[in-house]
Amino acid sequence: MRFSPPSEPARVAVFAGAEHPLARHAMFYECVDRAVAALGAEAVFVHAELADPAGLPPHLRARLGTGLYVPFALEVEANDLAHFERTAPVRLHRLAEALARHADGTVGEVLAYGEFRQAVHVARWVQGLGASAVLSLGLDAGAFRAFVVSELLDLPRVAAFAEVLPGDMFRALLPLHVAQARSLLVLHDSVRTTLASRCGDEAAQRAAVWDVAAGATAPLLAAPRSPAAPALGPRAAFVTAPAPFVASARSQPFVVVSSERTGSNLLLSLLADRPQFACANELFNPRAIEAGEIDYRPGSALDREALIALRRRDPAGLLAQLGRDADAAGAVRHGFKLHYQHALLDERIVEALVGDPAVRVVHLLRRDRLARWLSLCRARTSDRWYDGQAAGDATEVLPVPETLADFALQELLEARFRAVFAGHDVLELDYAELADDLPAAGRRLGAFLGVELGEVVPRTRKTGPHDPARGIANLLELRLAFAGTRWAHLIP
Repeated sequence: MRFSPPSEPARVAVFAGAEHPLARHAMFYECVDRAVAALGAEAVFVHAELADPAGLPPHLRARLGTGLYVPFALEVEANDLAHFERTAPVRLHRLAEALARHADGTVGEVLAYGEFRQAVHVARWVQGLGASAVLSLGLDAGAFRAFVVSELLDLPRVAAFAEVLPGDMFRALLPLHVAQARSLLVLHDSVRTTLASRCGDEAAQRAAVWDVAAGATAPLLAAPRSPAAPALGPRAAFVTAPAPFVASARSQPFVVVSSERTGSNLLLSLLADRPQFACANELFNPRAIEAGEIDYRPGSALDREALIALRRRDPAGLLAQLGRDADAAGAVRHGFKLHYQHALLDERIVEALVGDPAVRVVHLLRRDRLARWLSLCRARTSDRWYDGQAAGDATEVLPVPETLADFALQELLEARFRAVFAGHDVLELDYAELADDLPAAGRRLGAFLGVELGEVVPRTRKTGPHDPARGIANLLELRLAFAGTRWAHLIP
């Protein structure tokens, strides 16, 4: 998924159910595609699950590489709720109050409700997308997310209803959907009768039979965003309040940003033993935080317990302390490693980094997504994350849905962190560059950081087999399942 400034063609965030793509929605996909193409806009389907490609026909397999895949994580949802508490408190609480009144509950109950927190989480990704409008199909969890997104981001919404309105847990929200939507669509005229019985004749009269060229719906989908809407775009969505920059060290800061299994240990080992560098490792690893550990090199002016307390209280202060310790050691560069998921758990980390324009960002990628996923699965199975396993170790079964989801998630996170650090000096390095020509990668890294590294010799070694195909027990299953998808080339 590519995040773009709102000045690009209008984008429509489409909610057609949590799982994408679904065979029963194929006609709806085609209608939306034709509508936005005719308007010069772009449709992005928002979903939280991916259909198993093994059960999809070819024309739907091709859709597996499209859309915005937003998986859920409780810790990240808490951060995203806090984001809107700070950036859109009036809208958030007005929305929560409306839902509480409708459900005869309290605002606190709404804010704690899992489906609501997931919808707020989705809203933040849609905010980064820079959408101009929201389109939903049906009356399910996806439509509820569309409702929340539209309210939080002040985006006009088109609500479309299929042949039968479901009677599930979201049925009671139909009046709220109808009242909010700028336009109501029914895929068949018979649905008007159901709308009339549940929401009155006025709702039925407002509803138009789906026709992409008629009525107010087409201009709504293509309209530019309202000038009164909250600021959109990657920085507004993913950086709530950059910490004010205060130069506290002579040495220059850097950060290695990556996912797991991209060669970050190897890269950091190239720098850690050099006197020009003061390096911490995974300062914000949640397992280390839970265990009361901190991966911080000796020589700090603070003791271990003080550093742990500082990390919890003030991540920006911990990074400033790293700079002061680097100065005391005579280093010219100081930095640490930050995995994507670690950053999502405490956004004060990213805000501190973004607030300092001097931070140089080494963004590690691994375009061979299958090899990265295999390495991650093997590490999780063995709980061995550094040196060890030889090529002859047992093979790993890679479930198709989880493999697909990881491919999609890696693309999403890479795009997010490219957007977040777009204003910084960034060096992108691929794992293959480190593995295939380490001296050349070392020269690029040294030039970027402004330090001559000289001869580079790795202190860590690769885990697992050099040929990923030898480590996968169900390679044929993966090959057949991914055929026809945009990731087919990754399966040998």
